[in-house]
Amino acid sequence: LPARKTRHTTNSNHRYHKWKNLIKGVTLTSANHLWVSDITYIPLTNGEVCYLHLITDAYSHKIQGWVLTDTLWVSATINALQQAIEQAVEMKGSEIL
Repeated sequence: LPARKTRHTTNSNHRYHKWKNLIKGVTLTSANHLWVSDITYIPLTNGEVCYLHLITDAYSHKIQGWVLTDTLWVSATINALQQAIEQAVEMKGSEIL
């Protein structure tokens, strides 16, 4: 199969602060030890864009929480995180601190 064309939306060649990779070299041994967040841009047929805010378990790659919205507001990512925490509490039967 031919390689798919990909569109890169992240530009790392900028003058802004680049944060250190705090998880480089970390070995994960089970789920729910490390969650990562991501925002995916989804083009719509009408020319507009929506944003999928994801919280993903780094070990299992399971999506723990998500919100689809038309904004990049931090509140959407926080809602996805709250969804992930609620799901983890339900599965574990306890509180996460």
